[in-house]
Amino acid sequence: DAAIMTMSHFLPTVQCLPDWKDVKSDTFLRDEWLDHGAPGTSAKFAKVAGSTGLEAQIRSIGSNIHVFGHSHRPKDFVWESIRYVHNPLGNPRERLMYMVSPEVTFQLVWDTHTGQTPGKEVIRLWEEQGGGITEMHKRFEKHGRKRPAVKNSRRII
Repeated sequence: DAAIMTMSHFLPTVQCLPDWKDVKSDTFLRDEWLDHGAPGTSAKFAKVAGSTGLEAQIRSIGSNIHVFGHSHRPKDFVWESIRYVHNPLGNPRERLMYMVSPEVTFQLVWDTHTGQTPGKEVIRLWEEQGGGITEMHKRFEKHGRKRPAVKNSRRII
């Protein structure tokens, strides 16, 4: 059988949401899962992410692996026989806060000789590898909650 890899900018299913903790669940447990510093932003994002049409298309063509973007939070998991991968590089602040990996690397998901390369499951990186909510609060306190100012070097003529 031929393997099929699909890609999209948008999240194909709600299980790909940054705060979706249990990919086997069909229900978003808002009170339990929005347990971090920006629950309001996450709740708003949840209203527009995940597309039943996109997910149906991925499944109809027999995709084995789907690479997606948009959310700025890494994911790597298998749900109903398809592997979903999102490996955002993030901006410097996101790396500092461990929202994405502090190590800027690319992730090999497919090798032309051996096929799909296995990945370590990632559901919520900051929780699993960044020390959890306590460490996140410490980083917020240390580095502040506001984004650093960015100088605009462009001039409007």
